[in-house]
Amino acid sequence: MKIKYVTNDTLAQCRQNIDVIFEEVVNMGRQSLPVLFHDDQLIKEMSLDMPKIELVMSEKKTSLTDARNVEIVYEAMQGLTDSQASEERLWAAYTFHEQLDYMKYRWPAKDVSGMKNHYLFSYGAHRSLFRNGMSRLWWLGRVTKDKSRKNPYELTKYVCEHTDITQSICEQPVCQQLRIMRGVIKALYDLDQAYEQETVKDVPQEERRGVHIEKTIIQDLGKYLNLLSGTYLIDMYEEQKIYDIVCRYLRKRQLLRGL
Repeated sequence: MKIKYVTNDTLAQCRQNIDVIFEEVVNMGRQSLPVLFHDDQLIKEMSLDMPKIELVMSEKKTSLTDARNVEIVYEAMQGLTDSQASEERLWAAYTFHEQLDYMKYRWPAKDVSGMKNHYLFSYGAHRSLFRNGMSRLWWLGRVTKDKSRKNPYELTKYVCEHTDITQSICEQPVCQQLRIMRGVIKALYDLDQAYEQETVKDVPQEERRGVHIEKTIIQDLGKYLNLLSGTYLIDMYEEQKIYDIVCRYLRKRQLLRGL
């Protein structure tokens, strides 16, 4: 099958008729998008082939399906370029039609505002990539898949378990470069793994190199990176340098706070 998209005109129609779409397509499910707009050719096809996507919707806690669904979407659609995967027109075809059942499962909308947050690009261009219910799956795969690891989606699972990483790191303007996001995520993961191993081995606190990664640490790191970007051109830094900066900052933070 082919990767789908909608035209700019259709996307504009969706925005203009958002209240009707919420009621008829998303909330009540009485009509599909093509039926609502009286156009059975409304969903267009790109030239790119992809296997059929069957997303996991089996968990009561819906976020537990994220890691597996990231892998499914990214593997199926990895033929997309970054530019193509940044197109709202592409993901609207999936949020409103192709994967509507998944969207209702993972991002149930109580009102129009809630629907717009995850069905369309309702934030800045970069942040929307990680807020839209379907594009976030592709982009988390793009950022976290690491072929050098035994399990290429090891970092994916970690990020999906630590949801603050997406909001405090991936969505931030300072992290628009993939190498910055990857450097940060790898550092967080490695520090956390080191902490767990040192805890098991009962390494004395003053000798530990690992850091227990939790919400406040991730949020503080996001603020630190934003502050750093105001002084240095960190978007020019290589992944390893970002990795080293993050490790140094978090270890120093831990030492100063006596954690």
